[in-house]
Amino acid sequence: MSGIKNQKKRINEIDQYIGNRLRLRRIMIGLTQEKLAEAFGVTAQQVQKYENGINRMGGSRLLQAGQILKIPVQYFFEGLEELDITEESLNNNTSHSQNGKTSPLSSEIEEFLFALKQIKNKKIRTQLLMFIKTLSKN
Repeated sequence: MSGIKNQKKRINEIDQYIGNRLRLRRIMIGLTQEKLAEAFGVTAQQVQKYENGINRMGGSRLLQAGQILKIPVQYFFEGLEELDITEESLNNNTSHSQNGKTSPLSSEIEEFLFALKQIKNKKIRTQLLMFIKTLSKN
């Protein structure tokens, strides 16, 4: 019985990806986990579980998140096709995370977004975005 319980606790790659997108957008608009939790009607701990991919966000929660964060629901799935997700990994609910912790990349993204928010000049932020998009194509 405990084997089934442990398997359910594993993080699915897609849930983790969606959670990272939730965190990314929340940080981009300067919303705290507490404020997002309040808007959802859940605890900050629950938002943290969504962001870490520990708890799956259902369709209605994704729709609600899109409305709160002022984005289309598709936002959560953008770039998903670039992940190397196999049918086996989906069936096994496996993930590349370590002990349910976010990846080092997630921390870098959070730092980057925090620094980006400090730039008050919109023109400079837009130019940085264009530069980063250009770099990512290489």
